[in-house]
Formats: sequence, structure tokens, C-alpha cells
Amino acid sequence: MDLMAERLAAFLTGYASLLAEMRAEGMLMLAALAGRDVAAMEKGLNLGQARQKRLAQYEAQRLALQREAGGEGLTLRQMAEAQPEAERAGLLELVARVEEEARQLRSLNQKGLDLAAAQAGFSAAGPPPLAHYAPGAKKAGDNLRPSLETKA
Repeated sequence: MDLMAERLAAFLTGYASLLAEMRAEGMLMLAALAGRDVAAMEKGLNLGQARQKRLAQYEAQRLALQREAGGEGLTLRQMAEAQPEAERAGLLELVARVEEEARQLRSLNQKGLDLAAAQAGFSAAGPPPLAHYAPGAKKAGDNLRPSLETKA
């Protein structure tokens, strides 16, 4: 196997595995959010932070691979298509796996955002307007005086 194709295959395999792990953790977080399980959500957030660091490392690896292959700005699919024909089909299968994992992860993330917004009472359009926080707006309790206040 060509050295670049071998490195690309190793990268794609690891990247797809990381995205699959992130998706599995996202499903647990979604279940925790739906059940309002704060402890499970905190655990998921901590795991998510570690995964984000690994994701950043993969991004740095991807950029390095692109530079070495002379293909800065190319997509993973384009990099796979540029490899020797003998390795191309296997690499394209790995790219498809990465793309599918990423698609499922984005979908799961959107479901989580929608659920969190629904639980917070927000509509799809976002949080309620903040008109009552506008400068000069009357605030609740403005007509109340502290009980120890004296008139001068």
C-alpha cells in the first residue's frame, strides 16, 4: 500500500471511531437530558471535553496530511480519490463512514438542542424577547421599598 494511502486509511479509521464514540456519548447525553439526570449530564460534559481535545488533534492531523499530500483545501473525499486506484475503493468506504458518523452526530446534536430549548420553554425561534430588560423598562418590584428605608 502506498505510504500516503496507508496514513490516510489510519487517519480515517481513527476519525470514524472517534465520531462513533462521540455519537454514543451524545445518545447518553440526550437520554440524560430527557430524564433531567444532572449527574449523568455532568459526566457526559466532562467526557465531551476530552473528546473535543481529541477532535482538535484529529483536525491538526488532517491539516498535516493535506499539506504532505500537497492538497491543502481538499476534502477527505478528494484526498481519497487522488490515491492510487488499488487503494481508492477502501479509502472511499472509510470516507463514507466518516461522513455518515458526522451526519448522525450533527442530527443528534440538533435533537439535543431542540430538547433543551423545549425544556427551557423556548420555541424554535429562540428564547423569549428580552424587552423587560431594556434600559428604562419597569422591573418587577420597582414599586416595593425595603422595609427599613426611611424618608429623608
